[in-house]
Amino acid sequence: MMTNNMNEELEFKFWRGDDFFKTLRFFNRDKQKTPYDLTGCRIDIDIEPNQQDDDAADPIIRLSTDNGALRIEENKLHLHIANRHTKKVTWKTAIFDVQVTDGNGFIKTIANGKIKLRHDTTRERE
Repeated sequence: MMTNNMNEELEFKFWRGDDFFKTLRFFNRDKQKTPYDLTGCRIDIDIEPNQQDDDAADPIIRLSTDNGALRIEENKLHLHIANRHTKKVTWKTAIFDVQVTDGNGFIKTIANGKIKLRHDTTRERE
């Protein structure tokens, strides 16, 4: 589990084609570091291939609480990047951000970061 202050830059490293799970906890930037309550919010994360990779033509990966890839529990965000999202991509680095839409429709970016994807050699069997 990771503990994050608001607007902290994150870095994830994992293997192409693996299921990647991460739990992030968000806290306000006050002296007490009070939990940032995500209850009732929608969260969206878009993962965009780095434009400097040889083949950045892979599609953007869209994760959301709406599509089940993200799950909220108070100030915790449970993230799942499924095997199907990365098993055929050619990029090695990507950027992402974490956007929260509250009950009033207001949008706030609470984190951003980079992904370093290691390329595997064992391919999925048909």
